Amino acid sequence: MQRLMTRRIRKSLLVILGFLLVVVLVGPFLVPVPALEGQAPQELADTDSHFIDIGDVTVHYKQYGHGEPTFFLLHGTLMGYGRDEWQLKIESPSTFTGA
Repeated sequence: MQRLMTRRIRKSLLVILGFLLVVVLVGPFLVPVPALEGQAPQELADTDSHFIDIGDVTVHYKQYGHGEPTFFLLHGTLMGYGRDEWQLKIESPSTFTGA
């Protein structure tokens, strides 16, 4: 009897955890995001932002420091991870290089 209750509890917990996992992974895609029609990316950017046209694509970039070495930090937008996470690393390079 005790084993049967333990199995039921374990099964119930797995079902609940599975449901919560689905909600966490799928939920953000169900939230409507209003369109930013009529606004150019330049209007939404920070004051220290720069833009360059490469072919048919307008690329946003920021420039920090001067001299050598030069390096680029590229980011995506998956799950909200983007430029803001790099911002702290750029402003304090020693945390990025491990020095």
